Amino acid sequence: MISLYLSDDRIRLVEATLKGKKFYVTNFAELESKAGSIETGNIKDPLELSQAIQEIIGDKGIKPQQKAYAIIDNSRIVFREAIMPDLSPKKLQLVLINEFFADGKQKNNVIDYIIDDHFVEEDEEGKKLKKCRVHVTQQTTESILGIKRACDELGMKLTAVDIAQNTTSKMFGHFFSEVCPGLHLLLDYKESFISMYVFEKGIRKFSKSSIVYAKPNVDSYGDISYFVNEITSNINSIMRYYESKNPNAKLDSVFLTGSVYLINDEVLQGIANST
Repeated sequence: MISLYLSDDRIRLVEATLKGKKFYVTNFAELESKAGSIETGNIKDPLELSQAIQEIIGDKGIKPQQKAYAIIDNSRIVFREAIMPDLSPKKLQLVLINEFFADGKQKNNVIDYIIDDHFVEEDEEGKKLKKCRVHVTQQTTESILGIKRACDELGMKLTAVDIAQNTTSKMFGHFFSEVCPGLHLLLDYKESFISMYVFEKGIRKFSKSSIVYAKPNVDSYGDISYFVNEITSNINSIMRYYESKNPNAKLDSVFLTGSVYLINDEVLQGIANST
């Protein structure tokens, strides 16, 4: 299986195989996106994209005739939070489509959502209603078809397209529900933007995104203290809010994903000491 990670400035490719219940990475490569081929998460030139992928797999000797899974990463992708009836996934998707799209616009867009929380609330008559809090976004059908055309050019079978922010939390919830049953914060760092997700017993409970102005290597004063302070203040803020709603909550750990190659041991130690 091939996983394609697509952003405005980078194309990353991971080849993996499934043995039993475990995935094994067999190849990894990345390449700078060609100017204009991907803009704000939308595929502008499928041919340029397929040529870039061909360059990657050619260098690594990867056979393109495999199932492909594409992930679109862009901090400008807009997410909305909504309270919805707690329905089956198929019915909930239909309700979200009718709620967010009108005048036939659903034909030009595809939605993706994460359920943040399940809860029960009472109506005016005291009747208990099952509800859920969802984090929903959309991607244009044209962009998805652009990825499919690029894969078709190479003989890849595109099986799914996902949004990076949702992919990260889906992966965490799926793989860590048993090994990390406590309360955890997943911080996804993208150079000038962070997304934070609170997980309890493997279930996503809350999320928040923020712009980060400081840099992890050097700031205007020549050290990384401002970056550490900005990250930790965001972590402490989201946890204070969560703990105000859940008085017995206690954070077990913080996981960092995303552009972690920019974060050195000094930054990690600073974050650990301040959270």
